[in-house]
Amino acid sequence: MKKWVKGVLWGVGIVATGGTIYAIRLNKSSKKLEIIPRVNLHKLALTGITLRVDTQIKNPTGVQINLKYPFVKLLFKDATVGTSQVVNKDVTFPKNGEVTLDPFFIEIPISGAFSLAFEIYKALLAGTAIKVKVYYSTIVKALNAIPIPFESSYEVTIKK
Repeated sequence: MKKWVKGVLWGVGIVATGGTIYAIRLNKSSKKLEIIPRVNLHKLALTGITLRVDTQIKNPTGVQINLKYPFVKLLFKDATVGTSQVVNKDVTFPKNGEVTLDPFFIEIPISGAFSLAFEIYKALLAGTAIKVKVYYSTIVKALNAIPIPFESSYEVTIKK
């Protein structure tokens, strides 16, 4: 085999190995991301509830991380009561840094007297604190080619 062919094959192997090692390191680093969600009542009306979800994400690793803007889902009593809009935007997290995302506004329409949304509405109207689960789902992008799914959930308390 010619020397240049061997050189090309070695080069491709080295690049593939380096890319794989970077993807594994990025996968481990993405699991260390710390998400701090805050959910606040934005609007309480007869037609429904609007909740504001503020999200701060901290990257305590030595690796810069790129990910798609997260999709947020709110669960109450293990049932989905509202979701965010899907945003096709990339977010870059610097090494050992943090980013505060634009707030998510999640609307929960009041659909009936026996719905979970109505239960939330009554509790907030009465000033009772309720617990909801905030679920985040996104894709961590390695080398702009290898997608790594990232999901996490947190329980937060909402008060009027």
